[in-house]
Amino acid sequence: MTNDDMRVSKTLSHALRHEPWRYELELDQDGWADIEQVLQALREERPQWTDLQRADLERVLAIATKQRHEIDGDRIRARSLRGCEYDKSQSQGLKICSKEQENRDQSNAQANAEIGECLTHRSDLATNLHSQPTRNRPDTSEGLI
Repeated sequence: MTNDDMRVSKTLSHALRHEPWRYELELDQDGWADIEQVLQALREERPQWTDLQRADLERVLAIATKQRHEIDGDRIRARSLRGCEYDKSQSQGLKICSKEQENRDQSNAQANAEIGECLTHRSDLATNLHSQPTRNRPDTSEGLI
């Protein structure tokens, strides 16, 4: 596979899997796009791809080691890998990989838990500080304006 073939494959993955709207592609609920529409988007992406044909795309897909795409008649899509399924409930034809969304949700939940722990810790410190007799409290009046 040449470097240009690799670029075509990666751009194709990006267009079909991550940002179809950027390439003005319309995917159906199963992630399929019209192959001519995809070819036109690729031709517009790089000047050296202006003559890109379906046969070129089929060759790139045939020699790819990871087989990330599939063609069925006049349609093409990114294959679902590692249990990745498209969220069909998204509006305007935008697809979000459910695994990617799950990772985002887990990251957000972890961040919220850490914030909660921090706030609980601060609350505990404040409670302990206020429960000390006045004479044992640290003097916080210095440095106040």
